[in-house]
Amino acid sequence: LQIGWNRVRATRASGIWRGPDDEYYYFVNGFHALPEDRGIVAATGDHGGEFVAAVQRGRVWGVQFHPEKSGAAGLELLRRWGRS
Repeated sequence: LQIGWNRVRATRASGIWRGPDDEYYYFVNGFHALPEDRGIVAATGDHGGEFVAAVQRGRVWGVQFHPEKSGAAGLELLRRWGRS
């Protein structure tokens, strides 16, 4: 179970991440995705081991954290997400 702030690292520049991102976002989760296609992984985090924090395929995004609860970094991410 993960509740709280965790650093997220973008794995590639695209869409909502313009380049390397190393911000903290707020998580409340008890599971994580294990995509068969690692090519869709857009960001990772570490909580007792590396996990997938965000995926992207085309214009479709999914994140494991709560951007709306993640302060200034989350609001900036949502702004970029709306423009992507």
